[in-house]
Amino acid sequence: MTQLNPAQFQEIKVRYAELIVDNMDEDSLVKFAEDVIKRNLDRRTESELMEEIEANFDSIILESLLDDVKNVRHLKLIRPNKPPQSVS
Repeated sequence: MTQLNPAQFQEIKVRYAELIVDNMDEDSLVKFAEDVIKRNLDRRTESELMEEIEANFDSIILESLLDDVKNVRHLKLIRPNKPPQSVS
């Protein structure tokens, strides 16, 4: 097997990532982006997330999102690696 130096290893990862992306359709790219973003957001506390939303958008968007999720009647609590359960 070929032995790569660290720079070559980094470069093959970049090129492989580009190849994967080039072969994805738009729906797959959107789904992938959403999955990565959600995984990153799972690391945030509630207050960190609220601050990030407000910083990246504004308080009006934050309030709108909060109103939307508070008014949903049948949200399910989804925990990583556990089946969904209803929240009352």
